[in-house]
Amino acid sequence: MTSSREAILAGIQDYLGYCADDVYVTHQVFAQVLPAFLDRCPSPVSFADILTMGTSQRILGGVST
Repeated sequence: MTSSREAILAGIQDYLGYCADDVYVTHQVFAQVLPAFLDRCPSPVSFADILTMGTSQRILGGVST
C-alpha cells in the first residue's frame, strides 16, 4: 500500500460513497438486463453459463444462443 492508515481514514467517506454509488448503479443495470436476458434465454443452464463463463453466447450445433 502506498497510503497511510491516516490518509485512508481521512478519505473513508469518499471511498465508501464511491463503493455505494457503484453498487447502486450496478443494481440498476442488473435489474434492467436480467429480465431481458431471462426472456431471451429462460433456461437455468444459460444463466449458470453466464455466471460461470462470463458470456451469454454459447455455440450449440453451429447456432449461437
